[in-house]
Amino acid sequence: MKFKFIGVPGEKHEELNMFGTVFPLGEAVEIEGKGAEKLKGHPHFEPVADEEVKKVEPTIDELRIQAEALGVEVDQRWGVKRLVEEISKKAG
Repeated sequence: MKFKFIGVPGEKHEELNMFGTVFPLGEAVEIEGKGAEKLKGHPHFEPVADEEVKKVEPTIDELRIQAEALGVEVDQRWGVKRLVEEISKKAG
C-alpha cells in the first residue's frame, strides 16, 4: 500500500522515517505489513491510490530542465507537448 507524508502541523519536516522507511514530504511511498496497518488513519499520512500516483505529470519547468540536461536547446515558447517530443527524440 502507498502512503504520503503530509506533514506535522507546527513542524517543518522534509521527510520522516517511520518503520524503517523514509517518507519524503508529499511523495507516495510503498510500505507493507505492520507499518502499512499502523499508517492507516494516522493524522500525518494519507493513503494514495495507485491511479493517483500515475496521474502525476511533470511540470513544464521540470520538462525544460530534463530537456536541457539531454542537450536540447529549449525555446521558452514551447509547451508541454513539444518538450515531450524533443525529450523523446534525444532519449531515443
